[in-house]
Amino acid sequence: FFEGVLEEAHFPGNFFDACLVVHTLSHLLDPRGTLREIHRILKQRGILFVSLPHFFRRGMEKYLEKEYPSLFRNQHLYYFSPRTAKRMVEESGFRILCLDASHPIVTGEQLEKSGIPFVSSLSHLSRGYGSGLKKWLRFWFGKLLTGPTITLWAEKP
Repeated sequence: FFEGVLEEAHFPGNFFDACLVVHTLSHLLDPRGTLREIHRILKQRGILFVSLPHFFRRGMEKYLEKEYPSLFRNQHLYYFSPRTAKRMVEESGFRILCLDASHPIVTGEQLEKSGIPFVSSLSHLSRGYGSGLKKWLRFWFGKLLTGPTITLWAEKP
């Protein structure tokens, strides 16, 4: 494990199979720089999962102020819409597999139903880790993330 700024970890390039960025980018001084570093350290066809608070849904301000008062106390440096999140990830070199802002979280099952090649995109991970990885991802993504969320799956081409 490394605790600190990702860019200071000096991980080797093409090292990781997947990266989860859960409600983090909006707190960073340079989210684009962090995404570029993630792109560098992911293997080819590596999977990136990003979740962000969705601040731009109708009526969301009142909901967020009530449920997450810290959001309005200078905790977030950036506020993303689905369009700005997609653009930032694409400009960092990733290919978007799925982006959704209508559900609290996009699970593996939802991706499979939508026709997005979730299983095939992660099949190369299963070779080394078995089907347990996909089962784990599906379970925890459905449990950990709640509230109005932008969820984005991408791949390093």
